[in-house]
Amino acid sequence: MQRWKWATTAAAAAAGVSVGAVATFAVRQHPPDIAIMQASYDQEVNSGSKLHDRNLQIIEVSCTKYPPNYRCFVTFFSKADPDQHLYSDLAEMAPTALGGWQLTSGLCKRRDGPNRADAPPA
Repeated sequence: MQRWKWATTAAAAAAGVSVGAVATFAVRQHPPDIAIMQASYDQEVNSGSKLHDRNLQIIEVSCTKYPPNYRCFVTFFSKADPDQHLYSDLAEMAPTALGGWQLTSGLCKRRDGPNRADAPPA
């Protein structure tokens, strides 16, 4: 009788893991949108990266699946630019183990200029 109880518990746990894995996979099937890309970029800036423009505003994102990541064409401008010229770049987003996203490459990595993350705020 004890064996049956353990077998049932193990089967239930395995089913729970399978459902969780499917749910995580399903979330990753949707490409990143503007909000996800902006949040990932802002996280890079706030994590101490000195190569990113602190004033970057993403206005359009178009992503294509490139397993396991997404490659995205991004249109953006700098809020610090009075003329708000539009720029574009290619970026890559990777799903994280917890179901989130991480910017792995691209998006206006800068070497100099007043809008760098390490520059004093205007």
